[in-house]
Amino acid sequence: RKIRQIGVTAFIVAPLETGLLFFAGFQIGQVFGWSAMDSVYLGGIIMISSTTIITKTLADLNKSRERFSEIIFGILIAEDIIAILLIASLSGVAMSGSFSLGAVLATVGRLAIFLVVAIVIGLLAVPKLLGFVARFRNDETLLITVLGLCFGLAMLAVTLKYSVALGAFVMGAIIA
Repeated sequence: RKIRQIGVTAFIVAPLETGLLFFAGFQIGQVFGWSAMDSVYLGGIIMISSTTIITKTLADLNKSRERFSEIIFGILIAEDIIAILLIASLSGVAMSGSFSLGAVLATVGRLAIFLVVAIVIGLLAVPKLLGFVARFRNDETLLITVLGLCFGLAMLAVTLKYSVALGAFVMGAIIA
């Protein structure tokens, strides 16, 4: 519901911001004399912001409930979606060695199926599992469970020919 309220702003700002940062990173790579592919990866690295750091900063400042925070969270969600698409595209490029629109679209299609299944199952099962583990009131058990979930989805992502980071990123988002 909240995403619908602030979605227009988020889905306008996020592509503009990530596009600008990607372009800046690519240009920096070119200035250093890097290959086009290396510059693309640098652009990708620079454009992906850290949702966790921004969320934690807002919480520490007690600004999580402010209206501007909701807009920031909406932008971060849109950025995360763009980041997932970028990771999938770059994984396809890394495996094939070249950029092919058909290959990227096929990768994005398979990625969409993977994400929908992972998110639906994750949203149904993970909160129940974490609630069960939290009843033990043991931080170490909770930590091991969370790490196991992240490693498990990361391993599944690798098995399906996606990056380790994608699986860990998706599970981290589900857990958060």
